[in-house]
Amino acid sequence: MKQEEDVKVLVGLGCTLLQAKIYLALVKLEEANIIEVSKATNVARQEVYRVINELQNRGFVEKKLSRPVVYEALPIQETVPNLLKIMQGKMNETQAKALELMEREKNTIRKPKLQKKY
Repeated sequence: MKQEEDVKVLVGLGCTLLQAKIYLALVKLEEANIIEVSKATNVARQEVYRVINELQNRGFVEKKLSRPVVYEALPIQETVPNLLKIMQGKMNETQAKALELMEREKNTIRKPKLQKKY
Protein backbone atom coordinates (compact mmCIF):
# COMPACT_ATOMS: atom_id res chain seq x y z
CA MET A 1 0.00 0.00 0.00
CA LYS A 2 2.78 2.42 0.89
CA GLN A 3 4.49 1.61 -2.42
CA GLU A 4 1.37 2.65 -4.35
CA GLU A 5 1.22 5.96 -2.48
CA ASP A 6 4.90 6.60 -3.21
CA VAL A 7 4.32 5.87 -6.90
CA LYS A 8 1.41 8.35 -6.91
CA VAL A 9 3.62 11.03 -5.33
CA LEU A 10 6.29 10.62 -8.00
CA VAL A 11 3.68 10.60 -10.78
CA GLY A 12 2.26 13.81 -9.30
CA LEU A 13 5.75 15.28 -9.51
CA GLY A 14 6.03 14.57 -13.22
CA CYS A 15 7.28 10.99 -13.52
CA THR A 16 5.50 8.42 -15.64
CA LEU A 17 3.97 5.44 -13.88
CA LEU A 18 6.76 3.12 -15.07
CA GLN A 19 9.49 5.61 -14.17
CA ALA A 20 8.11 5.83 -10.64
CA LYS A 21 7.75 2.06 -10.21
CA ILE A 22 11.22 1.28 -11.54
CA TYR A 23 12.92 4.10 -9.66
CA LEU A 24 11.35 3.07 -6.36
CA ALA A 25 12.26 -0.57 -6.98
CA LEU A 26 15.88 0.46 -7.54
CA VAL A 27 15.84 2.55 -4.38
CA LYS A 28 14.65 -0.50 -2.46
CA LEU A 29 17.07 -2.92 -4.17
CA GLU A 30 19.95 -0.42 -3.81
CA GLU A 31 21.56 -1.79 -6.98
CA ALA A 32 20.28 -4.29 -9.50
CA ASN A 33 20.55 -5.53 -13.05
CA ILE A 34 17.73 -5.33 -15.60
CA ILE A 35 16.45 -8.83 -14.87
CA GLU A 36 16.22 -8.13 -11.14
CA VAL A 37 14.37 -4.86 -11.76
CA SER A 38 12.03 -6.60 -14.18
CA LYS A 39 11.19 -9.28 -11.61
CA ALA A 40 10.74 -6.76 -8.79
CA THR A 41 8.37 -4.59 -10.82
CA ASN A 42 6.64 -7.15 -13.07
CA VAL A 43 7.60 -4.96 -16.02
CA ALA A 44 8.93 -6.55 -19.22
CA ARG A 45 12.70 -6.33 -19.63
CA GLN A 46 12.42 -4.33 -22.87
CA GLU A 47 10.37 -1.71 -21.04
CA VAL A 48 12.80 -1.69 -18.11
CA TYR A 49 15.69 -0.96 -20.52
CA ARG A 50 13.76 1.93 -22.06
CA VAL A 51 12.68 3.41 -18.74
CA ILE A 52 16.12 2.97 -17.14
CA ASN A 53 17.55 5.07 -19.98
CA GLU A 54 14.91 7.75 -19.32
CA LEU A 55 15.77 7.69 -15.61
CA GLN A 56 19.48 8.00 -16.41
CA ASN A 57 18.76 11.00 -18.62
CA ARG A 58 16.77 12.59 -15.80
CA GLY A 59 19.62 11.98 -13.36
CA PHE A 60 17.74 9.48 -11.17
CA VAL A 61 19.80 6.41 -11.94
CA GLU A 62 23.46 5.68 -12.47
CA LYS A 63 24.85 2.81 -14.49
CA LYS A 64 27.69 0.86 -12.92
CA LEU A 65 30.05 -0.76 -15.36
CA SER A 66 30.25 -4.37 -14.32
CA ARG A 67 29.28 -7.79 -15.60
CA PRO A 68 26.31 -7.90 -15.63
CA VAL A 69 25.66 -4.18 -15.80
CA VAL A 70 23.90 -2.96 -12.67
CA TYR A 71 22.02 0.23 -11.96
CA GLU A 72 21.81 2.27 -8.80
CA ALA A 73 19.16 4.81 -7.91
CA LEU A 74 20.19 8.19 -6.58
CA PRO A 75 18.74 8.83 -3.13
CA ILE A 76 15.19 10.12 -2.92
CA GLN A 77 16.56 13.03 -0.87
CA GLU A 78 18.30 14.23 -4.05
CA THR A 79 15.69 13.48 -6.69
CA VAL A 80 12.49 14.71 -5.02
CA PRO A 81 13.78 18.26 -4.35
CA ASN A 82 14.79 18.47 -8.02
CA LEU A 83 11.31 17.35 -9.10
CA LEU A 84 9.77 19.91 -6.76
CA LYS A 85 11.92 22.68 -8.27
CA ILE A 86 10.81 21.69 -11.76
CA MET A 87 7.16 21.61 -10.70
CA GLN A 88 7.51 25.00 -8.98
CA GLY A 89 9.05 26.45 -12.13
CA LYS A 90 6.18 25.12 -14.23
CA MET A 91 3.66 26.49 -11.74
CA ASN A 92 5.31 29.93 -11.78
CA GLU A 93 5.29 29.92 -15.58
CA THR A 94 1.63 28.91 -15.69
CA GLN A 95 0.73 31.54 -13.12
CA ALA A 96 2.49 34.25 -15.15
CA LYS A 97 0.63 33.19 -18.31
CA ALA A 98 -2.68 33.14 -16.44
CA LEU A 99 -2.07 36.66 -15.15
CA GLU A 100 -1.22 37.83 -18.68
CA LEU A 101 -4.44 36.28 -19.95
CA MET A 102 -6.48 38.00 -17.26
CA GLU A 103 -4.79 41.32 -18.00
CA ARG A 104 -5.46 41.03 -21.74
CA GLU A 105 -9.08 40.11 -21.18
CA LYS A 106 -9.58 42.92 -18.66
CA ASN A 107 -9.29 45.45 -21.48
CA THR A 108 -11.59 43.59 -23.86
CA ILE A 109 -14.78 45.49 -24.52
CA ARG A 110 -17.82 43.28 -24.41
CA LYS A 111 -20.91 43.97 -26.45
CA PRO A 112 -24.05 43.96 -24.37
CA LYS A 113 -26.13 40.86 -24.90
CA LEU A 114 -29.50 41.35 -26.49
CA GLN A 115 -32.31 40.01 -24.44
CA LYS A 116 -34.50 37.55 -26.23
CA LYS A 117 -38.19 38.30 -26.47
CA TYR A 118 -40.49 35.40 -25.87
